[in-house]
Amino acid sequence: AGGRNDRQATLRATFDWSWELLSEPEKTGLAQLSVFEGGFTLATAQAVLDLSATDTAPWTVDVVQMLVDKSFVRQVADDRFDLLESVREYAAEHLRTAGRFQGSGSSAARAAQARHWKFFAGFDERAAAMHGCIEANNLVAACRRAATAGDASAATRSLVGAWAALRLTGPLRVGSELANLVGALAGLKAADQALVHWVAGSALDLMGEVDAGRLHFGRGLACAAGAEDARSQARLLLALGDQQTLDGHLKDALVNLSASLRFSDEQGDLALKALALNGLGRLMDHQSRINEARACYESALVLARELQDRRLEGGLVGNLGGLHHDLGHVEQARSHYESALSLAREVGDRLWEGNAHSNLGLLHQEQGHNTAALAQFQIALATAREIGHVRLEYTVLCNLGIAFEAEGKIAEACEHFERAVEAAVASSDHRSEGQFRGYLASTLARLGRMSEARACLDVGEQLLLDMSDRLSFALLMCHRAEIEMRASQPQAARQALESAECLAVELDAGPESELRRRLATLQMPTRVA
Repeated sequence: AGGRNDRQATLRATFDWSWELLSEPEKTGLAQLSVFEGGFTLATAQAVLDLSATDTAPWTVDVVQMLVDKSFVRQVADDRFDLLESVREYAAEHLRTAGRFQGSGSSAARAAQARHWKFFAGFDERAAAMHGCIEANNLVAACRRAATAGDASAATRSLVGAWAALRLTGPLRVGSELANLVGALAGLKAADQALVHWVAGSALDLMGEVDAGRLHFGRGLACAAGAEDARSQARLLLALGDQQTLDGHLKDALVNLSASLRFSDEQGDLALKALALNGLGRLMDHQSRINEARACYESALVLARELQDRRLEGGLVGNLGGLHHDLGHVEQARSHYESALSLAREVGDRLWEGNAHSNLGLLHQEQGHNTAALAQFQIALATAREIGHVRLEYTVLCNLGIAFEAEGKIAEACEHFERAVEAAVASSDHRSEGQFRGYLASTLARLGRMSEARACLDVGEQLLLDMSDRLSFALLMCHRAEIEMRASQPQAARQALESAECLAVELDAGPESELRRRLATLQMPTRVA
């Protein structure tokens, strides 16, 4: 402890000595630069710094360059600068307290922070997500400061910008915390309240807190309707419809997603229209209505490319890859997944990057490349946990279970499937729960727990019937056939296989699809009359 204190004292003395060598404009500029979190550009510095109180009032660009030359500011890219955290803390202290330079003291700190949050409140969602969400920390800081100061309008706009970045990079819980902070402000207009509820609900939903998220979506819709805010209504209907797609309320999902599409069309909002089409595509996809899903995804992809929305483009390419995967079009699926991964990395979307790793891992596993699959799954799992995306996490847990089962590690596979089922139940994701229960039942049977296996299958079967997901139901029938074979019940096994075979023909599943490969391994001898 003594050594650490000595080092801190030495560092402080060095900073004090270097500070005294700075000119008044340099001291003012450095102090005010401390309001940035995560760095700044020359343009953002010019918008936030106020050097008018200094004697010479030099150009901001010149002051930044002088501070770079004197090693107080680091140039980290062509037009990106930052301060070491120790320097930022030291400069912030001078901004907060009265010093021997112009523009110091608590009033100067408040003024600099206000310029900062007002500037970043002006970022729209697209600007907030640009360059890999590089301004995420500044947007979060702007939202906190505006809320603390009671600037409800700026706090709401900063919240929406911060969420545009956080939903890609995480941590998702920060979005929830910011929404709570802004939502507690007095004087929020109904239109602002609708946006706050949208952010709060979206963050909670991705974190797996589905009931709380749904409550916010409902409240937000009431606020948006009261404010006659069609764009917020479209956003909230889309979010609610996406949630209903997962929890099995399919008719309600169709109504809300269709209404979102109608609102976005009426408003001429192509970005929201593309998202609504993606949501409708996912609804069709989850019901194995593959041609309809493809039509929705492809229509949305045309809009995404027209808008040059690389993030949405990547998500849609990945979704189309999933359709190819389901049908056994292996090379097309791989190409789409790799393109989706590249686009996710380009825009800094860690959520869809993790999803692409998970999908590629599953493709590797199905082709017998288990080591490569496990490497992809571990990356995806780490990403899901870092950003707090519960749904991706439990999907990867199931995929890891499949990989462990292929290696003969049945107990380990069973543990992963159980954890995946528990998480899907907690998130009201009925489709995923139904899928996971098929894999879990197979491992339970292999461990000799036959009655548990059948009970698990019964629940999964009903869930998938309720979801109208023919492909997932067919795969579940394969699990049932395997279990009945193991239990020496050939008639029950044959009935399950016949059901799965009919669905494979109906869905036009290719020879390399998971369904066809499963059926090939489960063929029973033809019965002799």
